[in-house]
Amino acid sequence: MAYNDAGITVRYLAYPRQGYQGSVADKMAQIWCADDKQQAMEDAKSNRAINGSKPATAQCKNIIKEQYLLGRKMGVNGTPAIVLPNGDLVPGYKPAQELLKDLEK
Repeated sequence: MAYNDAGITVRYLAYPRQGYQGSVADKMAQIWCADDKQQAMEDAKSNRAINGSKPATAQCKNIIKEQYLLGRKMGVNGTPAIVLPNGDLVPGYKPAQELLKDLEK
């Protein structure tokens, strides 16, 4: 929320740290393909059944795989990771005001 409050737009990629196969990746695929992605994410974070989600289809799993591989190509090897518009990678968390300074360079 602090990023949004600072005027920073956040776009997410799915990046299951253990790779694009396995239970975490499957859960990400369910979230990504859910009708209500925000609710599905909240459900997953609370260890509840993902409300209104569809089973992780091959198409949804492929989306997670593509995003994971893109992250690896960009140098991501953990989360959180931030890729700036100029392509620079910021590994780990950075407070909103510090990130804003990086974006203004």
